[in-house]
Amino acid sequence: MLIVGAVLISASAAIFGGNSLSGYINEVTAILTLLWVLLLAQGKVSGHIIGIIATLLYGYCTITESLYGETIIGLLVTLPTCIVGYRVWTKNKRNTTDKEEVVIVNYISWRER
Repeated sequence: MLIVGAVLISASAAIFGGNSLSGYINEVTAILTLLWVLLLAQGKVSGHIIGIIATLLYGYCTITESLYGETIIGLLVTLPTCIVGYRVWTKNKRNTTDKEEVVIVNYISWRER
């Protein structure tokens, strides 16, 4: 419910906001980021792809607003994390005949860390 409300607020801000391209890109980035979090919370591999797109758009938005620290965090921390997450997720996927995705998860105990 909270995600739907946030998407509606972002979409209404895009519709009733200014006509600049940067404003539309900011709103698309906000909606994609919400979708990214929702898909990863559901355990979908497509969340990583949406995350890569959202991170690149966020990098563009922060560069245009001269927020260079946020740009570094987004492009040098979050983007590689999404790429590695997608690679690990697709590498550890089991081949199943049904539509359900099964991923092999290895747990490490506290002492093994």
